[in-house]
Amino acid sequence: MESKLDAKYGTESKQSNEVEDDHLQKFVQHSYSVENGTIDLFIVSTGYTSQNTFFLHVDYKDMVNFYKKMQDEMDDL
Repeated sequence: MESKLDAKYGTESKQSNEVEDDHLQKFVQHSYSVENGTIDLFIVSTGYTSQNTFFLHVDYKDMVNFYKKMQDEMDDL
């Protein structure tokens, strides 16, 4: 998935950080800056008592709609 995002969005827009979970497992998180927001790629574990289950997350943050939603919520206050 990382190589596909690199090919589509380029590595110049990518930031990577190494993180460690509660079980001392190390993972690398990636964030791509795109025209209207960000794309985050990261792995989450459910712990090692659950047969080493891991999940790959790809989160798309559309800043235009994020600000619209925030404004709608503020209007309700």
